[in-house]
Amino acid sequence: MRTRTWEIRDFIALAVIPIQLLLRWFLSRTQLAGGSAEAIILFSVALISMIFLLMLYRDILGEHWRRFRKKLWLKVLLSIVGAAALVGVLFGARLFLPAGAAEAATNGGEYAPIPVALGMILSLVPLFVVFQEEIVFRHILFFKHKNNKILALSLFIISAVLFGLIHAMNFGGNIVQTIPYMFAGAFLGLIYLVGKNIWFAIGAHLVFNFTMATLPAIAVPIMQLFIG
Repeated sequence: MRTRTWEIRDFIALAVIPIQLLLRWFLSRTQLAGGSAEAIILFSVALISMIFLLMLYRDILGEHWRRFRKKLWLKVLLSIVGAAALVGVLFGARLFLPAGAAEAATNGGEYAPIPVALGMILSLVPLFVVFQEEIVFRHILFFKHKNNKILALSLFIISAVLFGLIHAMNFGGNIVQTIPYMFAGAFLGLIYLVGKNIWFAIGAHLVFNFTMATLPAIAVPIMQLFIG
């Protein structure tokens, strides 16, 4: 029996990330911008979106997990290696950006006014989005079309570019600064393609986001508490 390339749930899932981006854009232009209320809304939407997509694709995630959990310690190690390589890809790509483009920092201070405890909770959001991004960009927009080589190659490029572009708001809308994330998206796509299991891409992405975003957001306030 021939497997359907596109399903209704795919079109539904494709709308999840754009809706969140539009919500983020809208909130940034209201009186809620930068405050606790905006932070709580975005956290709640990210959590609900993750749960929604996990439920929507529980069959694929479950099937892949049953294979992934065999020799789990080795898979975790490979995920760590993949995350380290992802760091290399991201920062290596930044070396080729126009002079000064790579120097601008992300808007990590966006929620500076919010309480420290809430900020630590919000640091979980980068972990939530991993599942959304891997399901949408790596599975729906690439891997499930792997048997059609021409379509798969086209979607491989498109999904990587789109993955980069969704980070534009982190750089004040500067598209040039999203180019390294396009390479990162391509690298995660290759991880999925080579490993033939979405959890390889999820694992590497989770380790990367935890190390680069969640861990510092949690560790810094704790260190400041003890130090001063």
